[in-house]
Amino acid sequence: MNSKYEISTKENREFLKASCEELLNFGHRFPSPNGGSYYLGDDGTPWKDRNRETWITCRMAHVYSLGLMLGHEGSGELADAALKGLKGELHDEKNGGWYAGVTPEGGAMEFDVAEYEKLVQKLRKNRENVPERALKTKYAKAYKALKEDVKKMTQLMLQDLLFPWPISMDKDPEELMLQ
Repeated sequence: MNSKYEISTKENREFLKASCEELLNFGHRFPSPNGGSYYLGDDGTPWKDRNRETWITCRMAHVYSLGLMLGHEGSGELADAALKGLKGELHDEKNGGWYAGVTPEGGAMEFDVAEYEKLVQKLRKNRENVPERALKTKYAKAYKALKEDVKKMTQLMLQDLLFPWPISMDKDPEELMLQ
């Protein structure tokens, strides 16, 4: 066995440290100007045409807080950027909680039932009318994107059904449920 995979060896500690640095370096371009987190491509390029979601921004605040404790350069500024997004563009001032995210244009993310139904119908038609082999080869990229869109909208729908009130740290959960 390669010693870098053996717990507590010098090679293992070096391997883990290098892996940690590589992961922390990868995410450096996550913050939007207002602090919300962009999705990142495989090379770390921000996808500015996608929504900036609160759960990703929370993750970045957590990750770069840990990075700061580990001494990773730039982590403090990145954690601050994520907190800026959580206190700014992602915060629902009116209801005292947070939006699920914001659109590329800066509006709050909303769930559109009609759009969801269209995507599900499109997914069904693809599966019924296109040979499975073609979905895995010729149309793989488009089919994967379609499935991702349906998955995201399903997550939003479930979030709206399970948590119809704004997520808030300021109010008692029972109080929110009674509203």
